[in-house]
Amino acid sequence: MAQITLHRVHAFTDHNEGGNPATVVLDADHLSEEDKQKIAHKSGTYRTAFVSSSSSATVKTEFFTPQAQIAHSSHATLAVFSLLRKQGKWQSSEATKETIDGIRKIYFEDGQVFIEQKAPVFHAPLDIWQAYDEQALLAGLNLSARDLLAPLQPVIGDMGNPFLLIPLKNAAVLKKARVVDETVKHYSEFLDVVGCYLFSLDVKQQGHDASTRLFAPRLGIKEESATGVAAGILAGFLYEFINMKKLQFVIEQGHYLQPPSPSLLHIKLNTVQQEIAHEYVGGCAQHDTTEIISY
Repeated sequence: MAQITLHRVHAFTDHNEGGNPATVVLDADHLSEEDKQKIAHKSGTYRTAFVSSSSSATVKTEFFTPQAQIAHSSHATLAVFSLLRKQGKWQSSEATKETIDGIRKIYFEDGQVFIEQKAPVFHAPLDIWQAYDEQALLAGLNLSARDLLAPLQPVIGDMGNPFLLIPLKNAAVLKKARVVDETVKHYSEFLDVVGCYLFSLDVKQQGHDASTRLFAPRLGIKEESATGVAAGILAGFLYEFINMKKLQFVIEQGHYLQPPSPSLLHIKLNTVQQEIAHEYVGGCAQHDTTEIISY
């Protein structure tokens, strides 16, 4: 049985508090895919990032949940580059990461790490699966059609990892949401989305743009405190469908966890002729603990 060092970092923290914990494994070149999945299962966090050498980027990054590998994880990427910076292994203002689907840019600014994301793409669930039943899905989240932010409907947004965005009319509705049965997992599998990303325009702090929650039982995630890719998708949704024609957004998450873990996610849009070309999702991170485990 071998041993490995795990670094735990809270990403998208709010004034050094809260955030979403991720596990980072450095110098992972020698690990097999099976090793990585075992380590991710034992890591104690919903995301584990494995960092290895790359011939085309600053580092190669691979991301695993306790159940499976996924293409991207913004909060785990933030954890990786914050840790590299703390250890003096990343000293410039810019870097790149090699991922499953190409190279992504990273930059450091005002104490925050920003990660490049593709422009989001949106479509209705019915475009994928004829048997989609909105009422049944909402019931599985302890919600109903009356709780939606009319006239908006749930949409699938994709920026590398697809999510089902569900617009809710106020904070009270967002607060009462919960996974009540296997319906959410069932629909996540058939729609091929990571999970359900619920949002309200009611916010805890003035100047923020939306408050959010993520339920992703398909990947073994009961609820997540900060989800960078989904926040980037939401910023694109606010820009395109709610006509918030601005280039910077601040998204809240984690306030309704028990115990709460407030998180802040900053999104910057790059547009060409008012169309989103790409985005950067960023925030702060706080190193938590280091642990050696056997696998």
